[in-house]
Amino acid sequence: MNALGSMHDYYSARSAYMAKDLGKEPHPRVREIIAGLEARAPGRAVLEIACGTGNWTRLVAPGARRVTASDYSDAMLA
Repeated sequence: MNALGSMHDYYSARSAYMAKDLGKEPHPRVREIIAGLEARAPGRAVLEIACGTGNWTRLVAPGARRVTASDYSDAMLA
């Protein structure tokens, strides 16, 4: 198995664990980072690469004009 295959398998297997925190309030330091992103998103097109479960995407998306979020793992996107 090549490195990309093993990375894909790792993140795909981890997707359920990562999704369990969706909807929870982020750690205060993470909240500061997200606040900075939210301040820059209004009216803009946002591209998020390696969005995982979309935990940060859901917080920035409401103010953005458009959001395109991608991830290597279909399981993460699901």
